[in-house]
Amino acid sequence: MNDIEQFPYDLSVYLGTILKAEYQCPGVWYVASEGSGRFANEYYIVERSSPSISAAAKEYGLPLPHHMDLLAYHLEHPQGGRSVVAYEVARWCVQNGKPTPDGETLLTTAAYAMENNPEYFGNFPAPIHTPRGAMTRYKPIINGVFALETDQGKRMIAVCYPLWSAALSGYTMSVAEQTEYDLAHGIDTTLGYLFFAEEHGCLALFELLEEFPEILSSPLIDAAALGNAIWHNHPDYAAVYNRDEQNGLHDCLAALLRFLGAEEVEPNISVDHLIRLTTGVGTDYLVL
Repeated sequence: MNDIEQFPYDLSVYLGTILKAEYQCPGVWYVASEGSGRFANEYYIVERSSPSISAAAKEYGLPLPHHMDLLAYHLEHPQGGRSVVAYEVARWCVQNGKPTPDGETLLTTAAYAMENNPEYFGNFPAPIHTPRGAMTRYKPIINGVFALETDQGKRMIAVCYPLWSAALSGYTMSVAEQTEYDLAHGIDTTLGYLFFAEEHGCLALFELLEEFPEILSSPLIDAAALGNAIWHNHPDYAAVYNRDEQNGLHDCLAALLRFLGAEEVEPNISVDHLIRLTTGVGTDYLVL
């Protein structure tokens, strides 16, 4: 739906030619404007007087010159408050019996927003129930990834839905465990955690490194032992991964350019990306 004829503001001087405007809830608009490339620039435009958006959410907005009654949120900036506005719009819709603009549930909107704006939503909560008993002790490795122990004496790695659904390979997900509740109701509906026994958690952490390299800075992780644990518990995975890295198959951009005919493009290959085997360290990568 395009409500551009009802959009009450001329913001083309600041945002460029307005291509689309969609009413979200009282005092909130989604606006797309002409960008410099093939893709449009996208914003939320929020009236300062909007009763739908909290004072905390308005703190994220940028005032527009000569329109100090309006706040802009660029959708390309993950930490810039876009998720906060999307959540509060969805909350208003739920409270007023309206469909949400993107059809997502309030739970889904919040779950994906916690990664970018934990100061508003809070950090991802540690899971209380696991496939190996009740959680008795936990420590966060990063926001949404936990090292934990259970009342069955098991140590596990738990990864929240938004992170595992985007970052983990099919192979690694195949060795994960789910709670009975998630299995019964569907984990894509419950947005539940994936749990990894200690011998498999090394894979999950390794695959998360590409997007979250700060995992290796956690005092809970021994980086050298992590590589050893992968070689010890999943030697075929380590061998195939290193072979593909040495063949440049992990440089997706170079592979795409070569597919399109740019044969002179050389893939980025780095020994730092290889899964290493370190003598004298062992495989106990969790310092819990």
